[in-house]
Amino acid sequence: MDVEQGLQELGFSAYEAKVYLALLRHPGATGYEVARHSGVPRSKVYEVLEKLAALDVVHTSQTEDQVRYRPLPYRTLLQRRKNETTALIEHLSAALEEWARPEPDGPLITVRGYEAVLTRSAEMLASARQDVFLSAWPKEIARLSPQLVELEARGVDVWLLVYGTMQPPVRRCYFHEPPSAVGRLTEMLPALVVVVDHSEALLASLSATTPVTALWTRHRGVALIAAEYIKHDLFLAAVAERLGPELPKIMAQVQDLQRMWFG
Repeated sequence: MDVEQGLQELGFSAYEAKVYLALLRHPGATGYEVARHSGVPRSKVYEVLEKLAALDVVHTSQTEDQVRYRPLPYRTLLQRRKNETTALIEHLSAALEEWARPEPDGPLITVRGYEAVLTRSAEMLASARQDVFLSAWPKEIARLSPQLVELEARGVDVWLLVYGTMQPPVRRCYFHEPPSAVGRLTEMLPALVVVVDHSEALLASLSATTPVTALWTRHRGVALIAAEYIKHDLFLAAVAERLGPELPKIMAQVQDLQRMWFG
């Protein structure tokens, strides 16, 4: 990680970050020495030092006729910022709870980009309290597996449908042969469907040939339909596994349904 950039993300200016890092390396430096070690112009360095001192991030001491500067220990700085951020989030959480008004029917929100879709999926899983239904390809399941394992460990019912093969990450894991690589679904697959607590759903197309997009919603009706879709495929996967070699014979007797399904 770029430490200087990280300090700026904590609220330091570019010059403040340079000065603080210089003092960590050279505690007790004079203003002249800070300028030399940090690369901050001498015409600016004292102004920066005064501002950091006012923020209690830099401390001064007098040695003979020189002022020397020492940094606040970085662990103390980080803990202080952590405490401030936690307090701010708790205050905002309470304030926004009063401010926000729930929508009776959640809208369908478009999520764009592969990483954004996986991030939203992970955020959904983090909020799960009762059950999770997830249908996906091995690549995406591997990304989400640590959360799925943690959810199952704390008592959330996790139901997983894998289109392909992989080591089962959770107890209730079923496998389905991936759809054909040709046909009307080509531009939509792989796909990802996540349903949390029958109240929140994400449906994504992760095709490499088209822009990755997903629909995310807290519309309970959509969430219930998505959950039933996964339950249906889970049930079929379980039945197919138990039928074994008898499955092709049964499928041969329902060719009209096969034409309807596969086109």
